[in-house]
Amino acid sequence: MQKRVQIKVFLAIGFVMVAALFLLSYGEDALDSVRPSSQNPSVIESFIESCISQVGEWAVYDTSLQGGYYIPPEPAFPYFYADIPYYWYNRTASMPSQEQAERQLALYLFDNINHTCLNDFSDFRKLGYKVYGTGLSDPGEVSAAMRDDDVLFTLRHPISFEKGNSKTTLDSFQASIPLGMKRAYDVSGKIMEEQVKHPNEMPLSALAALAAANNFTFEITYFGEDDVLYSMILDVPQKEPLVYGFMGRYDWSELRYG
Repeated sequence: MQKRVQIKVFLAIGFVMVAALFLLSYGEDALDSVRPSSQNPSVIESFIESCISQVGEWAVYDTSLQGGYYIPPEPAFPYFYADIPYYWYNRTASMPSQEQAERQLALYLFDNINHTCLNDFSDFRKLGYKVYGTGLSDPGEVSAAMRDDDVLFTLRHPISFEKGNSKTTLDSFQASIPLGMKRAYDVSGKIMEEQVKHPNEMPLSALAALAAANNFTFEITYFGEDDVLYSMILDVPQKEPLVYGFMGRYDWSELRYG
């Protein structure tokens, strides 16, 4: 029993460290590179797509940590700043479809891009621009596509910039985020396929085999008597690891009480 407790503590610390490192990466320094400069204020499309890239990266990291959800459904397990969804809850499987995960990614970008990066184009206004159409009001204007090696975000919304006698209108913007969220999502689906075959057992053999075949590591963290956090960790060159998390709820009362 003591050994199991030590394993629990070690794995919990490992997951917390990954999450903490990621949180520390959010800051003003990350946005400095996407602010327009007075020396080159006309690069409007580049600025908008840089914002999509920055906030889109946050979207991929955060929704991966929450099992493909920006806003996880109930039941979800509160874990520090995240809410981890249950993919397996007392013999019932429940994970988002790829389309649902993509909508969650798009909603994250829609909700966060203006106040975290675009800032109502205030930097352009300071440079003497008049900016029209800055308010994003329709979540359908943002889409996300999980592909094999990246996530592609697209924003379709007309924005006009006017300065002096010059006026520019742009209505389509894209950015590709080179993070393998789809790989983690697909592996999670295979884990759930194995889970269905053995409803009240942790699919550890399948998880280990999938980790070896798909080049990722994993952590198992126990909470209470019946809750398990599964964390898949994908190394990302020169960035924080991508952590994909989901919960399992089992009924092990017979094992405890006979």
